[in-house]
Amino acid sequence: MGMAAGQARLLSITSRMSDNELRAQIINNNKMRLATQSSQVSEAYVTALNEAQMMFTNYDKDNNTSYQRLTYNALTSYNPYNNQYIVTNASGNVLLLEADAVNYKNANGDVKKFLQSYGLEYTTTYFDNLVSHVENGGIPFKTGAIDAEGKEILGYIYAPNKNGNNIDSKDVVKYIQDLYEGNLDETYGNDNKKLHPGYMNTLSSEDYYNYNKLLSDYTVKKDAYLGTIAQLMSEKLEAMQFGGKNLSALLASIDSVNDNDMNTMTGIMNSVGEIIKTAGNYKLSESSAYFTNLSDLLNNNKGNTITTTHTPSNVDGDKVELTKDSLGSLIFKNNDITITFPILGNATATFEKDDGSTQTITGVKQTDGSFKFISQDENGENQEDIYKVPEEYFNIGFNVPDNWEIEQTSQNNLENMKNVTKGVIKSLRSSIYSVWDPNNSDFKPTNSSDFGYNEYGAYKSAAKALAEQIFGSSNSIGEENYADLDNIDWVQEKLKDDYTTKDENGNIIEYVKRDSSGNIISTKAADFQKIYDAYLLDCIMDTYGEPKYAWVSNGAPKNPRNELTDSSYNENGDAKAQWYQNLFERIQKGGYKVLQDGLASSPEWMQFAFESGIITMEQVDANKNWKPLIYSNCSDITEQTNDAAIAKAEAEYKAAMNKIENKDKRYDLELKNIDTEHNSLQVEYDSIKAAIDKNIERTFKLYS
Repeated sequence: MGMAAGQARLLSITSRMSDNELRAQIINNNKMRLATQSSQVSEAYVTALNEAQMMFTNYDKDNNTSYQRLTYNALTSYNPYNNQYIVTNASGNVLLLEADAVNYKNANGDVKKFLQSYGLEYTTTYFDNLVSHVENGGIPFKTGAIDAEGKEILGYIYAPNKNGNNIDSKDVVKYIQDLYEGNLDETYGNDNKKLHPGYMNTLSSEDYYNYNKLLSDYTVKKDAYLGTIAQLMSEKLEAMQFGGKNLSALLASIDSVNDNDMNTMTGIMNSVGEIIKTAGNYKLSESSAYFTNLSDLLNNNKGNTITTTHTPSNVDGDKVELTKDSLGSLIFKNNDITITFPILGNATATFEKDDGSTQTITGVKQTDGSFKFISQDENGENQEDIYKVPEEYFNIGFNVPDNWEIEQTSQNNLENMKNVTKGVIKSLRSSIYSVWDPNNSDFKPTNSSDFGYNEYGAYKSAAKALAEQIFGSSNSIGEENYADLDNIDWVQEKLKDDYTTKDENGNIIEYVKRDSSGNIISTKAADFQKIYDAYLLDCIMDTYGEPKYAWVSNGAPKNPRNELTDSSYNENGDAKAQWYQNLFERIQKGGYKVLQDGLASSPEWMQFAFESGIITMEQVDANKNWKPLIYSNCSDITEQTNDAAIAKAEAEYKAAMNKIENKDKRYDLELKNIDTEHNSLQVEYDSIKAAIDKNIERTFKLYS
């Protein structure tokens, strides 16, 4: 009976498990139908999204984005923060608005005029700032030269006096600006566009290139040749001697002079002076003063007593006064001290110096009627200054006249004589290259075995080539003038003298030379004028810096296209100029076709034209080159659906998906419950089946 009950229970469990499996299968089928429903809902939503409009992305300076319907105007309008695009037809022509086409046509191939039509101006404040530097009627510039007093020598650029009018600071600066930009008009002279083409045009000219190339070669060869001259000069100087001693021997003997041996030191200084006279035979004409100054320096510092006579108003820069008091004492006064000398005896005075220290000075009346003042110099050593005054000044009742004179006597010391002589020798050795004439025949090699012969030949060849470039013939100047070919001011004056036609007053009429029949002989002065202008402008720029030009936008572009109007977009003139220059160069390359303004503002036409392949687009890359681009691959072109349709489709989609998701969750819960029940039945099934199997086994054992 127990076995039968277990079998019945086992059959009941099996039936329930089969029922659960059937229910699970039905639920899974329902979940599959939910997936189909979800796909259908998604398809409806996607269909709504596919009904989209093409949109174009704009950017601002902070990289914020905004969107507008894609039209020709939206795609191609200037915005310094957008990528630059153009639209082309099948023939590669750029599609332009009617106004843009007019601007391009009016520019007549001049990109500057094309940019100006969009409110752009290429300008600089450099010349406005230059006005403040005008002095003496011109613009000064640094030459690098120093005068005899050690002051810098300045050069000047002056403006021609147009029509005899007065020239003010602005006229001078305007002339320099016109010279730089090549805008000189006929009021400045004859054929100015050719004479003064502008700085940048000159730098790119063939004449400028050839001149600088030959000048560079000439400079190298000249330096090499002058190096040989420098050595010959040095050797020539060291070979000079007096009394059997050259400069080196005289210099060595200076330190061996015994203390207070003024005579020996004076002899050495005399010998150095004689060598200076010999060296002066090789001087340049303008360096005569140099040798005179060296000789005077030696003579004024030799070991003799030097007496100088002063007026009362000029004793070492001080005003000296002599008066008498009622007792007949003589009163000596200058800016620093006052000393009263009695009729007999000496006088001492202490005074305060500029540095706050005190100094004592003693005056001694001498029998010859002179005064000896004993004091200490800045090194603490005694020094004597003797002021000779007529003895009758000390007589009672004798008035001191206003026109009296002072004799100041001093004697050089030995150490000073040595130092002066050494300084003279050092100066002579270091200065011969600037004060001796390099064209002196003693410095020119004549035979192939002479030192510097090869360098001299190379220098002459380079100078000849440069002279031919400048003057048209090397015969125009003699070999003695070869050394001046790198002096551009000398060259300019030489050309004006030899290659220009002048009136009876010496004024230049033309920068050409004509024969008796009026035929032009040479235009070399005109060819060189632009090079000289560039040199002067280089001097100005070396002194004040280079002009920095920039494109400045003075307002909205002069066309009716629908461009961004935010004033901040006009701040960056260079970006705007680059934008329109890119467009200009692309038109130059592929031509253009006019697009009607109505089509340019139509988003429907734009989308149709792109999708049907009527038009294509190009984009400027980082190297300012135009590259083809498929509109669907353009990151700035996006699609956007109708907002109302999208909102409705989205709402329906979300509602349907919520229902599907709720059903799906319920089905998952039911499946979970079925699975739990199934697992429980499976455990019970396994337990009952195991009990039945054991009963059967015991029964067989009982009856076996």
